[in-house]
Amino acid sequence: MSSTVRMIDIAVNFTDLMFKGIYNGRQCHAADIPAVLARAWSAGVDRIIVTGGSLQESKEALAIAETDGRLFCTVGVHPTRCKVEFEESGDPEQHFQALVSLAQEGIQKGKVVAIGECGLDYDRLQFCPADIQMKQVLDVVAGSKGIGDLERLSKVLYHNTCRVFFPSDLDTAADALLESGHNVQ
Repeated sequence: MSSTVRMIDIAVNFTDLMFKGIYNGRQCHAADIPAVLARAWSAGVDRIIVTGGSLQESKEALAIAETDGRLFCTVGVHPTRCKVEFEESGDPEQHFQALVSLAQEGIQKGKVVAIGECGLDYDRLQFCPADIQMKQVLDVVAGSKGIGDLERLSKVLYHNTCRVFFPSDLDTAADALLESGHNVQ
């Protein structure tokens, strides 16, 4: 019996401007996602998961995923963007609910397969302090609990040089937040 190796690229940043041909604010070439996909499919990639790094990018990731049956996506906020996405949004709860709604829409369409990116990035604290990153990653995981279709999804956990806690601690920490009566955004 022969087996086939299936390759799935789980973190493609197709929402990055470089895939639209834009580098450092300058248009350098035409958008090239179709060409990148053609190369991936011909190289044997079976599925691709497009990563959402903000609410806007998550919307774009879902739109991209809808263009091909082999494309899927995540909905989430990269840790370096937590301050802007939540703290400076004016209404963190509304922002979180918009992410939840988008995730639920994508799940119904069969395209959203994970929540993320969420996590910790201690290499780039100039974009978002560690305490805000920690709060948001716990709120995202705790906030997903009890929402059946979200709770079943994987969490795309991003951790870059952080040694505070690891994914095995995440559910325990989120459960403790919920049990303490913490107001989850």
